[in-house]
Amino acid sequence: MDIRALDHIAAAGKTKYTYRPLTCLCFGENACSLIGKETVQKQSHSWGSRHVKRVPVISEHAIEPFRLRSQSFHQEYVDSFDEWGELRVFIVAVEDPTAVTRGRRGEVIKVAISTPKGINRGDDIYIREAREQDFLQMGQITLKGVEDYALSVYDALRSQEDSLKRYESLEIGIRLDIGISPKSSWACSAQLFINEITRWYDASFFSTRLCNSPYDQICQRYTEAINSYFPANTG
Repeated sequence: MDIRALDHIAAAGKTKYTYRPLTCLCFGENACSLIGKETVQKQSHSWGSRHVKRVPVISEHAIEPFRLRSQSFHQEYVDSFDEWGELRVFIVAVEDPTAVTRGRRGEVIKVAISTPKGINRGDDIYIREAREQDFLQMGQITLKGVEDYALSVYDALRSQEDSLKRYESLEIGIRLDIGISPKSSWACSAQLFINEITRWYDASFFSTRLCNSPYDQICQRYTEAINSYFPANTG
């Protein structure tokens, strides 16, 4: 499970930031870790604010419905998504004989910021390229720092023992959806965290909003990565 992998990477100190929102992973076997907290219920493969529902403080009596929804999970509510938004970092794999893992390394091709227009209403989202000014309230976080963090998580995922079994698509690339720790931390200790690992083949590229005509720059980079990972048989 992606959440377990991300929790492990953060706890092991493999990246600069260690903050992770609490997620209930009990699946009916143990006590829920979110009793007494405000949470969100999120459906797997959700899109934007769709399939994401903010719910009141959880009590023991409210746990069972979550356990019954196998395609959903619930997680600690993080106010920065409503207050600020979410980052979408597009990473493509490129060949590099000096790279530590399988002769390929990650390269950031776009960093976008998205803001929900109306969470719980199923509205669309507003998205554009991220700018340095977007991080003025975030203490030490910078646009370059976002790119470095995303690449460190990408490297950590690819370096796992079972990475080719669970994450082979990362040999082409990935889109990492990144949140910022709660607003109360912004003044002095804001931290980035991965909200979702979105496989490149399942990701919206937002091409008409992030690219120039003919809007194929992101798609072209992933195509190049596919061709380098699965070279044509010339024999």
